[in-house]
Amino acid sequence: MQRLTLALAPAAALAQTYYGCYTEIPARALTGSSLIDYEGMTIAVCETHCTGLGFDIWGVEYGGECYCGNALAQGSFPAFSTDCTMPCPGDTPPTTTTTTEPPTETPTDIPAPADPARAKTKRRTTLLNPRADTTICGGPNRLSLYGTSPDPPTVTPYPHPAVGPTPSYLGCWTELTDALGLRTLPGASGFSPTDMTVAGCGSYCLNNGFEVFGLEYGAECYCGAELNVNSTSVAEAECGMACSGAAEEVCGGSNRLSVWEWVAETEEK
Repeated sequence: MQRLTLALAPAAALAQTYYGCYTEIPARALTGSSLIDYEGMTIAVCETHCTGLGFDIWGVEYGGECYCGNALAQGSFPAFSTDCTMPCPGDTPPTTTTTTEPPTETPTDIPAPADPARAKTKRRTTLLNPRADTTICGGPNRLSLYGTSPDPPTVTPYPHPAVGPTPSYLGCWTELTDALGLRTLPGASGFSPTDMTVAGCGSYCLNNGFEVFGLEYGAECYCGAELNVNSTSVAEAECGMACSGAAEEVCGGSNRLSVWEWVAETEEK
C-alpha cells in the first residue's frame, strides 16, 4: 500500500497570521512598499518582500499585487470573507511524497486518479496544511491581510457619530426597482453567499460611515444615511429569507430589505 502526503502551502507561509479579508481604499490601506507580479505572486513571495524591508503587515490584492506597511490607513477594515476569492497565480499544484509499504494488492488494483487530493482508493492522504486561504490573493479592492503579530491590526473606520452597542430594527421595506438602478440605500454595499449576518452587515456599514443598513435576498447588504423617500414599509412576512451566515436571522427577501439603524448614544447616562 502506498501512503501519500500532500503539502498545500510553502514553508514560508506557515508561521504568519492571517487576519482576514480587508477593504482597500483609493490612497492604499498599506502605504509602504509594493510589488506587482500577475504571474508569480504567492503569499510567501509577498511576505518575503515585505518582512525583508522591515514591514510587519502585508496584503495581497487582485491576484498579483502585494502591499506592505506597519499600520492600516483610515477606511480599511474587515470585509466579507467571500470578497477575497482570487487565486494566487504563483501557487503550484500540491506536491506529493510517496513512501512504499509492503504491498497487499497488485498495482493494477490501485487506479491512478486524475486528482490525488480527491482520490477514493486505499491510499492514505494527509493534509499538512489544509487552510484554504493559503491560495487566495485578495480580490478587486480587497486585501488578504497577513502579519507577524497574532493580533489583528487596529482599524480606523470612516467618521460616524458615536452609537450604542446594538442597532434598532426598522422593519421590512421595499427595494427600488426603477430603470435607473437606484437603491433604497445608495451608500456602500456588500455581498456574501455564505457569511451574511445582521451583525456583519451592521459593522460593515458603520465602518463605512453609514448608520442605516438593510439586508436583502439572504446575502446582500446595503448602507445609507437614510431610506430613499420612494421606499415603503410592508408587511413583515415579506421579509422571510434566512441570512446566508445565520439561518436563525432574517435577511430581507426578493426586493425587500430588513432595515436596521444604529442609534446615537445619548449624552445622559
